Amino acid sequence: QYALQFSNAANGAVLGRGFMPVVTVLIAVLAGQMRMTWRVILGIPLALGSVILIVSGGADGFHLGSDTFRGDILLLMRSFMGAIYLIGMNRLVVKYPLPILISFEMTAGALSLLPFVLLRADGAYIAAISQSGWISLIYTSLLATAVGFSLHNWSLAKLGPFKSSAYGYLLPVTAALGGFFFLGESISLSQYIGGAGVLAAMYFVQRDRTAGVKRAPLPTTTDTTVTKS
Repeated sequence: QYALQFSNAANGAVLGRGFMPVVTVLIAVLAGQMRMTWRVILGIPLALGSVILIVSGGADGFHLGSDTFRGDILLLMRSFMGAIYLIGMNRLVVKYPLPILISFEMTAGALSLLPFVLLRADGAYIAAISQSGWISLIYTSLLATAVGFSLHNWSLAKLGPFKSSAYGYLLPVTAALGGFFFLGESISLSQYIGGAGVLAAMYFVQRDRTAGVKRAPLPTTTDTTVTKS
């Protein structure tokens, strides 16, 4: 969110989300936890190019330049941190109960942001929040955060970090569909083509049975026998 102040939503979709599967693959391959296959080599560039096609066009379309350089670097950092998070969390979701992990995540996030709330928010600020603002806050807290993270980490345990991150490519597609149905926005030919490319890329990636990152083996208990002498 901080990076988007210095960039735009299109760059955020490509650099902040679109590069995360790429970074996840690179880290996993370098760590020897995953091997490249033709489906991965074909699917990831196809998905990334399709996302660029969807969000390109117009003054706020995807572009790289000095006016967005600061935000673009921060968005790329977000992709790296997201990839590391996915690979690390992949080892935890199979060892610990999901509610405990979500509780630790939410608590850590709340404590890290609490100083900013105490420094910036006062009674007048809170009183100025509109009804729609409170509705947005409740939606973000309950559905987008608590429910969203729970579903995300549950899926992470089933699919692994790479396939989970690849689903981020569907975000521009669902955003375009949401704008069409709820805001009356039109969908251009390039967005149709880009959406078809994303769906085709997702098919290639999800069909790959070797794209899962290896997890650390869980400790097992062994039976012991006691003999009397």
